[in-house]
Amino acid sequence: MEFGKRGYKMIIAKDGKFVLQTKSTTYAFDTLQTGHLEHLYYGGRIDFSEDLKEFEVIKPKREFGPGNTISYDEEHFSFAPEDTCFEISSTGKGDIRSPFVSIVHKDGSRTSDFLYESHEIVKGKPERKTLPGSYDEEGDCETLIVTLKDRSYDVKIDLYYVVYEKKDVIARYCDLKNEGD
Repeated sequence: MEFGKRGYKMIIAKDGKFVLQTKSTTYAFDTLQTGHLEHLYYGGRIDFSEDLKEFEVIKPKREFGPGNTISYDEEHFSFAPEDTCFEISSTGKGDIRSPFVSIVHKDGSRTSDFLYESHEIVKGKPERKTLPGSYDEEGDCETLIVTLKDRSYDVKIDLYYVVYEKKDVIARYCDLKNEGD
């Protein structure tokens, strides 16, 4: 069947699961029970069903923390940040990769823990007043905006995923918002 006539969506969001589709690629991530976003897949196109049952195949199975590790908290014993591929990583919570964002808070703490708050899907791409960015002259794109809030501080991150289906491009950028003093 020819691309564009299948009736699928560029962006699927259901029960904390997110799928972004172009004509030949798929990008998928999930919201963990802790509220963190876990990156699961980016590669050749996977045609997901409406119930997103394909997540059962691409999602890592964890029964216990790997090796010599520190669990996130007592409620989520098998969740180890060092063994999780986050959509965004930050300093001070066990994720040992280079941080996506590094903040020194007013109290001197460098620890950030960004958790899912909300999301929305918009047609097109929100206009940006500063900085260069991607665009589509035909406006044939969709944007997923995922808002994350720091667990301890009044700081939010809006993650933008812009899907240019026909161009076979997914662009990602973010806005960091200090909503505190």
